[in-house]
Amino acid sequence: MAARKITIQSRAKLNLILKVLGTRPDGFHNIQSVFQSIDLADEISFSLKSGGNGITIISSNSDIPLGSDNLITKAYNKLAEIKDIPEGTGVLCELEKNIPPGSGMGGGSSNCASSLIALNELLETGLKLTELKSIGETLGSDIPYFFSGGTCFVHGRGENVEMLSFLSDCAFIVVTPSVHVDTSDAYELLDESRNSTENEIRSENNTLEMQNLLSQAILDGDIASFFHNDFEKPVFEKYPIISDLKSRLSNLGPVSLMTGSGSSVFVYFRSSDDAFKALENYTPLEGEKVSLTRPTQQAFELYG
Repeated sequence: MAARKITIQSRAKLNLILKVLGTRPDGFHNIQSVFQSIDLADEISFSLKSGGNGITIISSNSDIPLGSDNLITKAYNKLAEIKDIPEGTGVLCELEKNIPPGSGMGGGSSNCASSLIALNELLETGLKLTELKSIGETLGSDIPYFFSGGTCFVHGRGENVEMLSFLSDCAFIVVTPSVHVDTSDAYELLDESRNSTENEIRSENNTLEMQNLLSQAILDGDIASFFHNDFEKPVFEKYPIISDLKSRLSNLGPVSLMTGSGSSVFVYFRSSDDAFKALENYTPLEGEKVSLTRPTQQAFELYG
């Protein structure tokens, strides 16, 4: 294997729509969602190093676990099962973290997909993108999306990713408060709230019909009328700080929404100019992270 350094930009996503359907036989939930990749991104560099084995991760964010539970480590281990890596050859991973953990923007899933892509090049594993996607699917529900990115209708557990018309010529202000929401906790809160009200959607709508409807809404400039997130009500009840954030952001633009299972909330604007003007009127609270972002057509960009 040639000594080289490969860097990949690993981009965040927003959920413009997120409906959680019935529980599957495997214990996971079916979803229907619109994912949009944005230009807020982590940067991950990989290089071979002699005198060691396995993967070593160093990060700009001290809050991120860097051991066996990290999805980058899991991605490496999957490829190491396929590629015979010489004894005494390890991989150094340098992770510049810009996507807040526990924010609902898919940072860990994006990092996993990007790592599989970059390590496939570095280790000369020779796998096709479809094969990498199959590996990613075993590591997390959201991961398959991050092998494509853009504007997509995502359904099933998250493994079904259908391209929609690209949502261009718009911008988002994304604000992450000083709390993290664990995804499994959010699902428990949602299930508990539905059990008490018996208000659960138990089956998928016609996915092709939904795909066509959403693509047309994007072309008509009407996608914002579909924005919805099933997690908002139960998560807001446990984390009033996120509910308060959405209330404050609703003064900036026509539509605001929590992404994923939280904690980030975004505001949608039809143009970057509108977003810039709105941002001038927002004073973040202590601990909040604020980003002005635009849609991208890919969830990653590979260098080297």
